[in-house]
Amino acid sequence: MKRDNQRKRQLTELVLQKLVLSRMDLEFGVIETYILDKGFGYIKKILGTSYYRKTSFHISTVKKTDMKTFEKLQNYKSGELITLWYAQKKQQTTWRP
Repeated sequence: MKRDNQRKRQLTELVLQKLVLSRMDLEFGVIETYILDKGFGYIKKILGTSYYRKTSFHISTVKKTDMKTFEKLQNYKSGELITLWYAQKKQQTTWRP
């Protein structure tokens, strides 16, 4: 019984992950600008399919999703090279007047 519940939970998590990923594009980029005292910055896309070349971020989101990058940003110095994978919402592909 316990094993069945664990398997159901794993399957549910897998389905949710696929649902989220189907609405997101996986991108690779470099942190171009980061303002340490405000916790805000921009990622410049290097590889990916989204329309945007730059994406803004806040440190609170990084802390929730990527502790390794979060720790690097705590001691960030201007011009430092920090690369990362990140998810970007997929763009609407239909045109609306």
